[in-house]
Amino acid sequence: MNFESDDTDNDDNILLDNDTSTDESEYGKNSKTMLIEHKNKPSNTQSDSSYNTYLEIYEQIYKFYCVDEHKKWQLLFNDIIKQSSTPYQVLYMFLDHTLSTTNNKKHKMVIPFIELFKQIKLSNKNIELDETIKHNILLKICRRCIFSQLESIIDIFDLRSIDNRLIVIDFINKQIEQHQDLIFISQLTKILKLLEINAIPFEKIIIPLIFKSQWETIKFIGEDDKILQRKLLQTIDVLISTDKIKVRSLLTQYSSNINSYYIDMHILKRAARKLLKQYNFDLHDFPNLAMHEKITFLKTLFVRKYLERKNTCDDEDDQSWNEQIKELIHDNHDLKIKLIDLCIDYTDLDSAVEWTRFYNLEDFEIPEQVRIHRQNILKGDTITQTISIKPSSCLTKQIKDNIYKPTVILSDIVYIELDSDVDPFLNRFECARCNVGSHLPFVGFDCETFMDPTQRTLSSQIISTIQLASLLLSRNQYLYGIFDMLALRLQFDIKSLAELAQRLFCSRDFILLTYNYACDTSSLIENYPSMNDALMQGTAVIDLFRVQQYASDKLRKNSSTTVQHIEFCLASCNYGSGESVHIEHYLEVLPDFEQRWPNTCLYLDQYNLLLIGDRQGNILSYDLNNQLNCFIYQKLERLHGVNGTSSISIDENTNLIRSCGRDGYINIFSINNEQRKLIHQSIFTITSDITWLDRFIKYPSLITCFTTNNFSLYTLDDQTKRRLMHVECGGGHRNYDFIIEKNLNAFFVYVRNKQVYLAKKNLMRILNESTCLSIIPPTHGTEIRCVKLFQKNNCLYMITGSEDTQIKLFSFQIEKSNPKCEHISTLQSHLSAVCDVIVIDNLFFSCGARAQIFAWQMKNNIVIRSGHFMLHPLRRRHGGGGGGNINNDENNKDNYDDDHGLDVRFTSIAAIRMSEPGNYLLFVTASDAILRVFRYTISSNRFTLLQTCTHSEYCQLRVKVYSNRYIAFVSSTDGLLCAYDFSSLDNTIRSISIKLHQSGINDFDLIEINENNLVRLASVGDDGSIHVSTFDINNWIWQREYSKDNIHQSPATGIRFLNSTMFISIGIDQRLKLWTIKNAEQILELTKNYLVDIRDILSMDMIFCDEKNEFVIVIVGAGVQTIQFDLTNYLFYS
Repeated sequence: MNFESDDTDNDDNILLDNDTSTDESEYGKNSKTMLIEHKNKPSNTQSDSSYNTYLEIYEQIYKFYCVDEHKKWQLLFNDIIKQSSTPYQVLYMFLDHTLSTTNNKKHKMVIPFIELFKQIKLSNKNIELDETIKHNILLKICRRCIFSQLESIIDIFDLRSIDNRLIVIDFINKQIEQHQDLIFISQLTKILKLLEINAIPFEKIIIPLIFKSQWETIKFIGEDDKILQRKLLQTIDVLISTDKIKVRSLLTQYSSNINSYYIDMHILKRAARKLLKQYNFDLHDFPNLAMHEKITFLKTLFVRKYLERKNTCDDEDDQSWNEQIKELIHDNHDLKIKLIDLCIDYTDLDSAVEWTRFYNLEDFEIPEQVRIHRQNILKGDTITQTISIKPSSCLTKQIKDNIYKPTVILSDIVYIELDSDVDPFLNRFECARCNVGSHLPFVGFDCETFMDPTQRTLSSQIISTIQLASLLLSRNQYLYGIFDMLALRLQFDIKSLAELAQRLFCSRDFILLTYNYACDTSSLIENYPSMNDALMQGTAVIDLFRVQQYASDKLRKNSSTTVQHIEFCLASCNYGSGESVHIEHYLEVLPDFEQRWPNTCLYLDQYNLLLIGDRQGNILSYDLNNQLNCFIYQKLERLHGVNGTSSISIDENTNLIRSCGRDGYINIFSINNEQRKLIHQSIFTITSDITWLDRFIKYPSLITCFTTNNFSLYTLDDQTKRRLMHVECGGGHRNYDFIIEKNLNAFFVYVRNKQVYLAKKNLMRILNESTCLSIIPPTHGTEIRCVKLFQKNNCLYMITGSEDTQIKLFSFQIEKSNPKCEHISTLQSHLSAVCDVIVIDNLFFSCGARAQIFAWQMKNNIVIRSGHFMLHPLRRRHGGGGGGNINNDENNKDNYDDDHGLDVRFTSIAAIRMSEPGNYLLFVTASDAILRVFRYTISSNRFTLLQTCTHSEYCQLRVKVYSNRYIAFVSSTDGLLCAYDFSSLDNTIRSISIKLHQSGINDFDLIEINENNLVRLASVGDDGSIHVSTFDINNWIWQREYSKDNIHQSPATGIRFLNSTMFISIGIDQRLKLWTIKNAEQILELTKNYLVDIRDILSMDMIFCDEKNEFVIVIVGAGVQTIQFDLTNYLFYS
């Protein structure tokens, strides 16, 4: 928690103090006089008649504290405490008032109050503390303070003592039962050491946290205590048990509301794996977890045997495989049954019978197919292909002579390992699609990331195994089963993975299986981040039961189709005429979930679609074109997490669909007019600490949300996200409502402690204030790091890059009366923050963190990614790295980079045309202090590393090029500005540096003074100074001209030349300054100072608009602001 940001009170909490006396003894007399009436009063502070007097004294103490008059405020506080008959009550009142304000400087008084009270307590040990104050301390004070204050308050009120233990235990138990702020309660429990002495069972605290996935809090409670760590893993082990009686017994013993929990086995298993490795326990000490890991590993052994043996057939390998199976299963009965099931899945009936005989399994323990085949063998028959997928998994067709058709034959299985196998795999999908019609009806998807239970480490061979299944038309039989399996390895090519994921998961031809899609895809994203975009935008999903039902209906051919899952209906009536309600539509049931109910809906009249957001976090689209029965037309599964989708609305200006939920994210969708399907466009948050978004307000465009204890109202524009209203209501778990009237009066009503409260605020003044943006549509959800302006075909464009990894393209129409800005495109390819953008011809290049460069081509306002480069995260043996399209010239082997770790980021990029058409020379600075020079070729879309240079050991920040002479200027964090001569890449690159700033040079600009001879440069940096220097190209020397210190009150971040004698600078202090170089007087003069509106300014760009004969300036940071500058009248205006 940061207490440095605000030194002023909230308007509602200011207490005026007109006393101007500064005499120390006089304050002591006044305090004694004020306290006479307070003595012997009731213990209720709020009802005390002298409460206001205490507050007046409090403000006097605060005033002394602000001016560092410590002796005076300590004397006053000492007198108040000593003269009071209830000193603890006075201290509580002071702490309560301090922490209830929004003044961060007052919050700093908590520790001094407590330390001084300790000294007073030493001289008077008879001070008593009543039960009411103890309870209020726990209920109010401890909940609002930061961690360091929490321990001090617990000490001074002696809450750790044996006498106070009962009241503390009762308080914590009550909060747990009411599910009130479990994270705070768990921390309080740990600090009070109630877990170690078993005053409160450890399981009672952690079980609610486990189901809320609060793993960091859980690890805080366990700390380094091996006993608690083992208890944690044992608890998770029971929760993932297949024995439901044990699970229910555990929840009944330690939880008051066992029906409110939904156990996500995959999340618990993944968490258990991480904790197991972190705590260094033996997997076999936790039987249920070991069981799950062994089952997963058992599946992997089958993958290796049945799919890899197509290439090799070795009896010794089979024998080794059998020994692995025996060692893995040992005497575990459940694993024996699973082994038989897997043999059936892989159509190896003979092996299933052999393993059944080996483990002496009875008929009632094995599937029917194995039992029948075993009987046939005993009779002497030798039928070898009499098996299909077991009935419990999929429906099968029984034909004559009791012979079951194999669901899938090994020759139909494709095992994907290498990059070269991706295209044949996708082609196979297309061929399969042609067999059944326009698309594959259903594609099942499952992913396993396993831990080898024999080694207790993740396998270095197969990291993730993807299984795919579909309904296929083969050999005149409808078959459903696994037909492709992908074994993804860490060294799998990034581009190929992204392409595979895009073509598979985003294809309209495939309807993916719903089961555990969110968890499976998150496993893939952990190992293969390049698949993120495709997995998050996956196509429609359906339930496995629907797949089985569909297959069954197909096998029965002409059997009638019945809708078994009808739960919701749409009804209409004419209320005025008194007619009865009649049903218009029956809607298919929501997906199976313990808490199955809709939270919100939106009807799209233009498309006749009904969108429903449910408690599971799904967004479901129902096609109402059907007359009566309406199935789920499109499903976006768990888009907002397991806590639910809370609101769906449409932006009438942009026709974009917006959804929000209790995961804290807002998703934006467009609609495909032909297919009438939602297309995911972007995702952003309000702030990182808000995880409960409640409802969209259409006019004005606002959103309501909750934090742990507060209700908030925010604007929805991505640049500012201003908070308009804030109410401490206790959080969202209560009855409440919110409304805004036409006169912009906002009302929030809520129930708390069985009482109804109403909060009111008029938003007229706030919403009528001119925003910091000149009618620019929403840009980014986080800070904007770079901006670039350019003109093309008499139109002005702007490109922005942000921390949210997005690049956005806008077009401008600059008019004084009605400036307009239109969003053209959002580009999402960067894995991390975008640091810089450069435009040249119809191309632009972007660079950023994770050492990435992208090339983009713009045609008719359509932007296409044409090239990509990334330093390889594992094996960067050259300066170009291993990611993307890159070549290295054979003659430049000495220029290979060393491996600089995984945190290299490209900070700036510049580009010039080369003499060969279609080739560009790129200069890229990086955090590893290396300047890299690339050639980019349009025809091949490839980057070629030509040269690497360095002039210091510090991070490089900015690069710009004087294109006439191929000279690159580079700034760095040590205050150096260096010139490099790249006129010939074959020879040694000469360079020369000059020390200008005390610390980093954030930006600089250059302008030609004498053609091909003299260049003037102006720079700004973290030290707030500005430096003007010249560089003589012919003589290759630097010359200092002008400098000024402290031109900005904070780091300066941008600078641009208007002409050779005028330039502008900008800083985080929000001052845009115009400077003039007066050569005759040899001075640098401040000509104009303009206050901008946005904060945290990170970058600036400027362009001369020929049509308007003025400069257009764009400033970015926590938002965007456009400013126009009339050079004739020296006038800035927004």
